[in-house]
Amino acid sequence: MLKYQELEQRYARDLHSAEARSFELAQSRQRSEEKFRLVLDSAAEGIYGLDGDGCFTFVNRAALLMLGYQHESELLKKNAHQTIRHTKPGGIRPAQHESGMFRAHPDGRQSHQDVELLWTRTGRALPVELRHHPLYEDQQIRGSLVTFTDITEPLRVEAERAAIEHKFHSLMDASPDAVFVSDYQGRLQYVNQSALNLLGYSRAELLEKTFFELVPGEWRDIYQGNFDALIKHRKQLLMEARLLCKDGTRVALELSANNVFDDGLVYGAFRDIRLRKETEKKMRQMVDRLSLATSAAKLGVVDFNIAENLLSFDRRGCQLHGFAEQDEYLIDCAEYQKSLHPEDRDRFHNAVFNAIADHSDLHLQFRVILPSGQVRNIESFVKVTPDAHGRAIRMLGVCRDITQQKVDEYEINLLAFYDPLTKLPNRRLLVDRLKHALAVSAHAQTYGAVLFLDLDHFKILNDTRGHDVGDLLLLEVAARLQACLREGDSVARLGGDEFVVILESLSTHQELAMHQAELVGGKIRDLLAQSYELNGYQYQTSCSIGISLFIGHQESVDDLLKHADSAMYQAKTAGRGVYRFFDPLMQSALEQRALLEDDLRRAIERYGELELHYQIQMDHQQHPIGAELLLRWHHPEHGIINPDEFIPLAEETGLIVPIGDWILKSAVVQLKVWQDHPLMSRLTLAVNVSEKQFRRADFVEKIRRLLQVSGVRPEMLKLELTESSMLENISDTIAKMHTLRNIGVRFSLDDFGTGYSSLAYLKRLPLDQLKIDQSFVHDISTDPNDAAIVVMIIAMSKALGLNVLAEGVETKAQRDFLEAHGCYAFQGYLFGKPIPLLQFEKLAIQSGNPSAVLVAAP
Repeated sequence: MLKYQELEQRYARDLHSAEARSFELAQSRQRSEEKFRLVLDSAAEGIYGLDGDGCFTFVNRAALLMLGYQHESELLKKNAHQTIRHTKPGGIRPAQHESGMFRAHPDGRQSHQDVELLWTRTGRALPVELRHHPLYEDQQIRGSLVTFTDITEPLRVEAERAAIEHKFHSLMDASPDAVFVSDYQGRLQYVNQSALNLLGYSRAELLEKTFFELVPGEWRDIYQGNFDALIKHRKQLLMEARLLCKDGTRVALELSANNVFDDGLVYGAFRDIRLRKETEKKMRQMVDRLSLATSAAKLGVVDFNIAENLLSFDRRGCQLHGFAEQDEYLIDCAEYQKSLHPEDRDRFHNAVFNAIADHSDLHLQFRVILPSGQVRNIESFVKVTPDAHGRAIRMLGVCRDITQQKVDEYEINLLAFYDPLTKLPNRRLLVDRLKHALAVSAHAQTYGAVLFLDLDHFKILNDTRGHDVGDLLLLEVAARLQACLREGDSVARLGGDEFVVILESLSTHQELAMHQAELVGGKIRDLLAQSYELNGYQYQTSCSIGISLFIGHQESVDDLLKHADSAMYQAKTAGRGVYRFFDPLMQSALEQRALLEDDLRRAIERYGELELHYQIQMDHQQHPIGAELLLRWHHPEHGIINPDEFIPLAEETGLIVPIGDWILKSAVVQLKVWQDHPLMSRLTLAVNVSEKQFRRADFVEKIRRLLQVSGVRPEMLKLELTESSMLENISDTIAKMHTLRNIGVRFSLDDFGTGYSSLAYLKRLPLDQLKIDQSFVHDISTDPNDAAIVVMIIAMSKALGLNVLAEGVETKAQRDFLEAHGCYAFQGYLFGKPIPLLQFEKLAIQSGNPSAVLVAAP
């Protein structure tokens, strides 16, 4: 019993002791938990515990506050992954087994740390730095302790830093200059995109290099010295440099660097100056070329400092002005003006003043008097340069010597306005003076007159005595004309042997003015008709004068000259050596002539208006020997136009050339037809050739080509030339005639005896025939003089070995006379008139063989 009680007491004591120890342990545990909670809740970091299922076992106050919860009970026993939804910063929510506790370090030897996003109670994403610490029991992971820190502010600061850095890099990469940062050893810490583009490296390649590795060897000491001075003295570095590109080429740069931040780094930039260097090189070349050009052009440079009133000249400018030669010569503007010609000083001063006031370019010509007393003409081209406020501060330009140019201008003026031979005004100056005369006449209401003079037979003098003698006559005529004119009157030479006189301030009455002009015209006619001594040769001539009165501006200058010219031609028609006043009826005739010219042009283009007629040529046995080709015009309105009307017109207008070409072609075609006909094959065909046609450079070649293409025997073609056309440029005439004569073409001198042939020239011409003009043939039976001339021509022809043909033979008596004196070829109405082709062929064939068949050209 005692043992039981003792045991019971002992048990009670042990129980009490155990309860006491248990209570103490509980109290101790509670105190520990309170301390743990106190520690947890005092921690700035968020802390929570997880069991093996990932559910919350505790959450400290910092975690509640950061996650937006009020009480721990809101989270306890809830799955942490589902509640606060761990996600990565990119917003990706991993599976539970990938979360920190389950994914990291299942062996439990390491804690796991990561940056994640936790979602607060309100759904806001909270960026945290999260650390997982495994909890063990019986060496098994039974849960984990999680701590986290809110990194919202560090992330914001980092984002701002990154944004600033991005902007910096963007700005640096946008810079056209290459930007770099290096340490004091030259190791590159940063380079922008321009540096990469310029040097050809990648960023990684450059950041592995020092700045000095990019420098050519011969430049490194210079770089190193400047770099050391920059670091030691904090002195900004500015220099031209050369760097090596990746491909080994060198690039010229301008380097700027400093270390103002005292952070152990050097900040710098280098600018590609290759374009600038090339531009500077081109500028130097341009300056050199400009210097050479100004030197070659003999231009001096002038620079006027307006503010200081100083002029400066380069070496060439000094030469122009007679100053002591030096690279730059300075002279006060007022002093410079003293060297100007007195007549030019005011004009020079005013021109410079106005150019400065108007900011206008200045082009000025003036004279300077050199120290030697020589006068030199100077031309300046100067441009005004303003300052930033628009004030003219400088005049810069060039100057040159134009003394010779002024002499040349004077000579050119003489050539432009004066006849080089007689020194009389030419047509241009005549027109100006005639305009002035019309103005004076209009103002004073007085008549004036234009006298148009043409020397008679001047061409013959030129041809027979030469142009030198002709020029002597023109000079004497000019002197005589000037001698017989009043003061205020004018005389001009239009060219050749044509002169014009202008009489001003005649009477206010037309009849009296006509009388005054007539007196002057008569005086001129008589004075020019007096004998001339030309190099020992006595010569006498006459002139034909046309006079046209004017008052005011009733007629233009051109009309006045045309009227006087027309009156002059009327004077020539009247017998030469006379004067005629212009008659309005004369103008009507001129207008009709112009209409006729237009019609003739159209006739050339139309088929059938122009027609060829043939006049037979016979020998003394009544056998046909050939024909002369004559032109006829069938006008559609006016009928047959007399050749005397349209042939001279064609000559004057040049239409005779295309007409003559057509006649020659037609003649060759017809000769070819005759050549193939037995009864016509021996006939020659004579074609009249005008002077203008004969003088064309291609005349001989045209004849040669026509004969070659057609196959006609050249001796069947006979070209008839007049004396005047032969004697104009006699050497050219002889050359052309010989060329054609050598291939067989024959030549006949038409209308012989009416011109002024020189026998000396005549014997040099390769002629085959002389044609006695019908004016001599007409009266050989009744006029002893004509008969004597004809006999002389026949005798002279025989002496020269030429055939002779008489034209205009109309009577048997004329034919008999000619035959009796040795002329055996005839042409005239006695044998047949000019007739169309078919009629001619019938006449020719009937004269030889009446039974022959006619064949005409197609």
